[in-house]
Amino acid sequence: MEKVNFSGGEPFIVKRGTYVGELVRYCKEDLQLASVSIVSNGSLVTEPWFQKYGRSLNPGIQKYGTSLKTGSRNTVGH
Repeated sequence: MEKVNFSGGEPFIVKRGTYVGELVRYCKEDLQLASVSIVSNGSLVTEPWFQKYGRSLNPGIQKYGTSLKTGSRNTVGH
């Protein structure tokens, strides 16, 4: 295995991102995977998270995707 992508639901929801952060760190440092990516809606991503796990992200993570979706009229101004 060379690549892993964390997505589906919201990866940052479990333990406020700590869990996915530790998975990212494990994949890069212990498994030495070439590519690790995360797809998130961005609502729970924080600067402290990037400060803590940033070394595992760069240059390790080449991709961070943000998904913008809504299903509520209240959130789109109706």
